[in-house]
Amino acid sequence: MQVTDERHFDIREALRCFEPYLEANRRTKNPVFHASLNPAPEDRLSNDELRQIAREYMERMGYGAQPCFVFLHEDIERRHIHIVSLRVGLDGRKLAHDFEARRSREILDALERRYGLRPAAEGDAKQTYDTLSKLDYTKSDLKRQLASLVRSTLHRYRCTSFGELRTLLEYFNVSIEECRGTAHGHEYAGILYGALDDDATPQGVPIKSSRIGRDVGHRTLERYYAHSREALRDSAALDGTRQAVVRVLGATRSPEEFCRLLEAEGITAVLRRTDAGRIYGTTFIDHRAGVAVNGSRLGREFAANGLAAHFDAGQAEQRMQEAEEVQEQTQEIPQGGQPERRREYPPAQERGDTRRSTAVDGMGLEELFDLLAAGRQEEYEEPIPRERRRRKKRRAKR
Repeated sequence: MQVTDERHFDIREALRCFEPYLEANRRTKNPVFHASLNPAPEDRLSNDELRQIAREYMERMGYGAQPCFVFLHEDIERRHIHIVSLRVGLDGRKLAHDFEARRSREILDALERRYGLRPAAEGDAKQTYDTLSKLDYTKSDLKRQLASLVRSTLHRYRCTSFGELRTLLEYFNVSIEECRGTAHGHEYAGILYGALDDDATPQGVPIKSSRIGRDVGHRTLERYYAHSREALRDSAALDGTRQAVVRVLGATRSPEEFCRLLEAEGITAVLRRTDAGRIYGTTFIDHRAGVAVNGSRLGREFAANGLAAHFDAGQAEQRMQEAEEVQEQTQEIPQGGQPERRREYPPAQERGDTRRSTAVDGMGLEELFDLLAAGRQEEYEEPIPRERRRRKKRRAKR
């Protein structure tokens, strides 16, 4: 395990390391594990000590055999580390992660005692960003879950609009609805909170904010938006999020790869699509910085039209490269001096297969084409020239 300076981090190399695990399990919605360990400023730890703490933490969490990357950050007053790993194994099975937040707290407390570190202050953000467990509508304590999640998100994240807050809450399986009307000659505005399943389908009956408390009501949310706008007024406040998105966007060609790599950076990209699959809205939830912002706030290139244009251009370029590779293969001359006949196969995406390789995982496109052509060459008979066909027909009539 290596403590890595993120300035020298190769995203594509990380993806190649994780890809066999992600390919083995496509069903798990959140396969990426992320933890941030923040020692007190007074605790001066060397890279070797941080590496050892990270190793012990992962082993005790049950992820000791998983591939992981450890990043050393010094962007706040104390040196801290981020650990990025996977919750799925090479066999495609999802690793047990029951009571992950509770176990993480217990393990960190034990590591503090073992290494003589100062105990973290109450509420200190030393846990994983998904310490906020998603709402489970099958449990009986629905009201308590809603109250806890809504209050926690308002405390940990900044959102400048109702739309951004709605996207953030939906990430945690919570719905929010704004209700306006007139009663007894007076206008009123209220908030309803509800439960969602993992497919964003509403479950049960929504709950009025007044049943939870005034601190999650409409007036409080209006003040919350205003405070968030003030805090994020300076464009530099979003520089960290913007730089991470720029770095990942420049290294990806597809929306799926873009979202996957951003998740490894601690950022959830929510791409809203039409029924035809066109991107019409984007929101970025930066769990490290504690912000949920629409793409347009980061820049025009991160809004829906900008991302759609980027991915369209990237996929067109990829198809062109694949076509060039096929053309090069058909023009190869073997030692016999005659052009080798090859059957051209369309890209996997055009065959309805979204996997990177269809027959052998990890195989490049050129190797896969060679394998398919060689394996099926005997099935295709060389076409008979037209002159030969005509002669055969004449002889048959006689």
